[in-house]
Amino acid sequence: MSLGELCLFSTKTVNKNMSKIIKNEGLQFELVEDGTVNVIKGESSLTGELTIPDSIEFGGKTCLVVSIGKRAFHDCIHLTCIKLQSNIKEIADRAFENCNGLNSITVSEGNPYYKSEDGFLLNKEGTKLIHCPMNKAVNEITLPEHITAIGENAFFRCTRLTGITIPEGVQYIEKGAFSYCKKLKNVILPKSLNRIGASAFEVCHQLASIRIPGSVSEIENRAFADCRSLTNITFSEGIKEIGESAFQNCLQLKEVIIPESVNKIDQGAFRGCTELTRITISKNISRISSEVFQDCSELKYVILPEGVTEIETNAFSKCVKLRTIKIPKSVTQIGGFAFYECVELTDVAISENVVKIGENAFRGCSKLKSIKIPESVEEIGYFAFGGCHALTDVTLPKGIVKIEDRVFENCISLKEIVIPESVDKIGESAFRNCEKLANISIPQGITRINDFVFDGCESLTSIVIPEGVIEIGYGAFEGCNKLRSVKVPNSLQKIGFYAFDGCEELVDIKLPKHDVKIESDAFRGCCKLGKLIVPANIDRIQDWDFKKIVD
Repeated sequence: MSLGELCLFSTKTVNKNMSKIIKNEGLQFELVEDGTVNVIKGESSLTGELTIPDSIEFGGKTCLVVSIGKRAFHDCIHLTCIKLQSNIKEIADRAFENCNGLNSITVSEGNPYYKSEDGFLLNKEGTKLIHCPMNKAVNEITLPEHITAIGENAFFRCTRLTGITIPEGVQYIEKGAFSYCKKLKNVILPKSLNRIGASAFEVCHQLASIRIPGSVSEIENRAFADCRSLTNITFSEGIKEIGESAFQNCLQLKEVIIPESVNKIDQGAFRGCTELTRITISKNISRISSEVFQDCSELKYVILPEGVTEIETNAFSKCVKLRTIKIPKSVTQIGGFAFYECVELTDVAISENVVKIGENAFRGCSKLKSIKIPESVEEIGYFAFGGCHALTDVTLPKGIVKIEDRVFENCISLKEIVIPESVDKIGESAFRNCEKLANISIPQGITRINDFVFDGCESLTSIVIPEGVIEIGYGAFEGCNKLRSVKVPNSLQKIGFYAFDGCEELVDIKLPKHDVKIESDAFRGCCKLGKLIVPANIDRIQDWDFKKIVD
């Protein structure tokens, strides 16, 4: 029978007259659109040697078996040998996953796509190792000398593999090649190697040491992630890029020296390396990527080289042992959460070229005592210094125009701050719970005292609200229990809900001559308020506005 006589029917005929899936001797086959057949599943009851047939009958037609689907033989733990016939031209990813008893894969000599050698499955040219049977990958093994590539997931979950000799000549280790080889301890990478693929050694829990040759230009994403016993990495000169999460959660890694050839360390590369204490960064790095050292809880020493222009989001977030950091002159931006909850950080030198400090950048740096923000800074983000409990002294740049919401919230030691005249907006809760803040001057350009802006400032004794302010917001001075004197401008039009709630020491306040809207409970709890000068034109004030004053 010629190939032209095989499966000569349209897909419409297939759909109408027969099922596209059939079972035969423990295998499931699927008819695909071109009239060929794909092996999609092997039953877990299969044992011993299995020969994949060259062809199979579908609706009275003989169809070629040309492919094996993804995870087709997953958990066929009793198979010892799989024999592939000449028509197989495609084997999907992880086709033989968890075949614990599989010793070898053999291929018909007439197959133009694949070959076998010593039980390994290779491409026809013998240059790429495609799959190593799980029961062959036991203890230490040596790979064929002539291969140049180790294919995707070639040794995936070979959990009894302890060591491997990779021959000189191998240039590529592809995605997931040795991932989840949890007992793999010994690997020597050849000098010929050019690329280490994504997740190549991910979750190799017992891998303790690795030397990356200088011939490797890129270590791809998650290449060594979750190698929990990895204590030593030697990077050779020549490496250019370390990929995203490449060494994430390497829990025993203590020190890293990045060679000068490296120009990029990607997002989260060393995130969660909880024993990492020291890192030396290449002078050719232009940005500290987001999350790159996040949760490195033992990191104490970092020197950022000149040439770095940006410290990105969460770069050093929760580095709880980091005590000091010097921002190079080349840096222009400090990203959001960059030093979030670095609770031991006491000293930060911000260079004069920084123009932006992102939201939450230093939030929770509870031992940071002093910060000088250079004149170059144009923007300080939301909650940037919130929760810096030890912060007593802040110098703001003279040209800044806006203080964002919650920037200094819960800075409980902050005693004094000079707000430049250039500022025309102070955001909500900007100084909330600054318990020791005793003096503050509000610039002339402010038009609204925003909600909760000075809520809980227990040491504040007096405040002058400048002309131009038309509204005092919700809870703006709530809980300022030592506030005795407030001067309000003639421009004021509204006093919001709970604006002076709990100002127990407030004794007098004079309202402007025009009509002012006073919301409910604006002066609740102002029990010493003895004099409120109300203009004659105000004919109605809700009685609960002054609740407890009479008491």
